Amino acid sequence: MAYKLSSVLYGHVLDVRGLATGSDGYIVSASRDKTAKLWKPNSGNAGFTEVQTFKGHSNYVVSIAILNKSDILPNGLILTGGNDKLMCGFLPESPEPVFIETSHTNTVCKITPGILPNTFLTSSWDMNARLWKIMVNPDHTYQPVLLTIFKGHIAAVWSSIQLSTNQVITCSADKTLLIHNILHGDPENSSIAIKKLTGHTDCVRDLAALLNNEFLSCSNDATVKHWNAETGECLETFYGHPNYIYCLSVFCGTDMTNSLVVTGGEDRYLNVWQSSEQQVILQPAQSIWAVAILPNTDIVVGSSDGLIRIFSTDSNRQATNEAQAAFQEQVDNVNQVAQKEVGGIKVDSLPGPEVLYSPGKSDGQVIMINENGKPICYKWSSNECKWDKVGDVLSASDPNKNMHEGKVTLSYTM
Repeated sequence: MAYKLSSVLYGHVLDVRGLATGSDGYIVSASRDKTAKLWKPNSGNAGFTEVQTFKGHSNYVVSIAILNKSDILPNGLILTGGNDKLMCGFLPESPEPVFIETSHTNTVCKITPGILPNTFLTSSWDMNARLWKIMVNPDHTYQPVLLTIFKGHIAAVWSSIQLSTNQVITCSADKTLLIHNILHGDPENSSIAIKKLTGHTDCVRDLAALLNNEFLSCSNDATVKHWNAETGECLETFYGHPNYIYCLSVFCGTDMTNSLVVTGGEDRYLNVWQSSEQQVILQPAQSIWAVAILPNTDIVVGSSDGLIRIFSTDSNRQATNEAQAAFQEQVDNVNQVAQKEVGGIKVDSLPGPEVLYSPGKSDGQVIMINENGKPICYKWSSNECKWDKVGDVLSASDPNKNMHEGKVTLSYTM
């Protein structure tokens, strides 16, 4: 049976950049609105209720993970990473962090659980990944202890995972993947990259572990690749996205054939792959930043419109016919907007909000981006080191101007 809309979660006011799901069916989300949220499944319907908002970051929250309950974490732990270079730890029952870790020197863009209890990996734009373990101090406070640093990339490390073999895989904006063995010793010297995998032709954005020493990667080159870590061989390449693929999630079966694979990216495509079949569910938002899979195989999607959407194959958890029709109308409306042109530029050809993470080249530089199907103008402020929103672009004076990566020199009507 095909996936259909189940429910929509409202609460964030900006892009939902990270998602994770717990074994108890809970969802956690990270957002550009500088918060993370915990969502509890409702007992009487297929919806979810926001039960906690976590605060502690001074900038965008872009990554999130759940550590399962353990002897030292009776309620588990929620980890967040931000554009402020911080990694924070939260107990589910408290909105304030129980620790703030500052050792990364750039955005902490991905957090993933390790294979052992209380362990996890962080990935960063500072070009390395790190393996940590949560410890409890004598005063009953929590502390992340650094175990290993994984080096070797020459650009941002977008994601990292640990396989059941104990090896760690990292992927990077340098278009490569590295396979690391963990050694004994101090964190700076306790890993070695034993294989470099090439094949992607653009930034490698996310990873997901499979069984039998295998894993998946996705890339800005619009492909998903299936790898064997032992041999370094690319076993298969999957096509189905016309644009950047940002995120990847897997619900493992006994092999790749019966595993559930979900991908999302800059093309509004939510792609669902299972049993050699593919389903594409268009979303009413330009960027799908995060995907996750619940224990019941429902799919959770976080996107640039600030909403979280859940899709299910179970008719008992699918939304009403009216809600399905309203969702399809939203998709159709975005399709129409995407075909519009401003000054001869198609809106859907403009870069997305991700370009706002890069600093401008000069004070007053203007760029035009696609925000949820609408052309929006931003201006760079050198004094404040940030992009200021100028307004919606309604028209442009010169249809024959030059544009590069959304940078324009037009006179606008806002």
